[in-house]
Amino acid sequence: MTSPRSTALLDNISALLDHGDPWTTIGEEGVRSLLEQLAPTTMGQAHLRRFLADANANWTTDADPNLPRQAQRLLRMLRERGISVVLPLCSGCGRDQLLTQTLEDGRRVCNNCRDARYTRRCDGCDKVRVISHRIDGKSLCGTCRRQRPEAKETCIRCGHDRLVQNRTPDGPVCSQCAPGKIEPCVHCGHKRRVRVRFRGGATCEPCFNVIRRTRRPCPRCGAVGLVASVADDGTLACSTCTGVRSRFICADCGVEDVRNGKRCFPCLARIALDDLFAAGTSARRQALEPLRQRLLRHPEPKSMARWPGRSASAKILREILTERIDLTHEALDQQASVQAVSLLRHALVDVGVLDPRDTAWVQFVAWIETFLEGHPEQMVRILGPLRLSRESASSPERRA
Repeated sequence: MTSPRSTALLDNISALLDHGDPWTTIGEEGVRSLLEQLAPTTMGQAHLRRFLADANANWTTDADPNLPRQAQRLLRMLRERGISVVLPLCSGCGRDQLLTQTLEDGRRVCNNCRDARYTRRCDGCDKVRVISHRIDGKSLCGTCRRQRPEAKETCIRCGHDRLVQNRTPDGPVCSQCAPGKIEPCVHCGHKRRVRVRFRGGATCEPCFNVIRRTRRPCPRCGAVGLVASVADDGTLACSTCTGVRSRFICADCGVEDVRNGKRCFPCLARIALDDLFAAGTSARRQALEPLRQRLLRHPEPKSMARWPGRSASAKILREILTERIDLTHEALDQQASVQAVSLLRHALVDVGVLDPRDTAWVQFVAWIETFLEGHPEQMVRILGPLRLSRESASSPERRA
């Protein structure tokens, strides 16, 4: 037995058309396209339906700061189409940013203003971060709070020692068990919080993550991809075989794939690399374009999407792009992170941006120079001939 198909999308289309302009001007198909782009999942449409059930027809021009995020994003989509709307302003900076936070006094602000209000030096790690808790008179960031022994307690439902999500009259409950309904998962059989319902039954979070993050052959057509759509007989298949619009379509490229948020990892990697290279000068971007193309073809787009923000190699590359570091072997030799430099140097040589050189020999010469300092003259005479110039390491004769 399959679960009944959700009517949230149709309900939202009907509610917006009942509000009159600008929705009637856009038309039913235009409204449908906007809503599918805004909220590609049934759950997202259900959230929007709860707002539209009580919204008045003037919400597009009222500039209500308490609009939910989806409604604010929908207004932005209308503005991009040239339709006149009034966006709510942040109470902190006064700009029409996405309002996602509510302060203690009830004012709605953007993420930047909220972070600025609560950002100061953490008493735990001594770093400037967003303060999430005050414990025993100390201001702690989220990381330091989670590392405290009392942050983890035994969950009364699963029995594991985890961070406390809720405190009930019976005891603490972890994030895996609260909130939501606890049922046996139809896939693994464990009693866990219900994440979604596939095949007419409850599916826990771990099993749902396997389904939506694993590319495998479709049992019907054999095509390799996400097998995360429910067919008429209640079994899972790809969206092409089921004929149902997938909830896992990338908002940028339109491909059904493993996503993080609304975008697939190849698109996220492209955006991250574009942002990294956008900070560079025109000359350096042109010189390093072969490297950018190589990174875009990286076999692990998930890792590449996170690489610019985490890797020490990416940090050095950013300095090269902004011309704070010269694009030479000698400039790379001056950097402290040996492993990060080695990986970046190998990539630059591999794509032809830098000429090959015998790096091992250059490192050996540098070691000899350091080693001979302060040693007897006899040792210097013996090992002195090895103190060749670094330029010789990149000469054709040396490479040969």
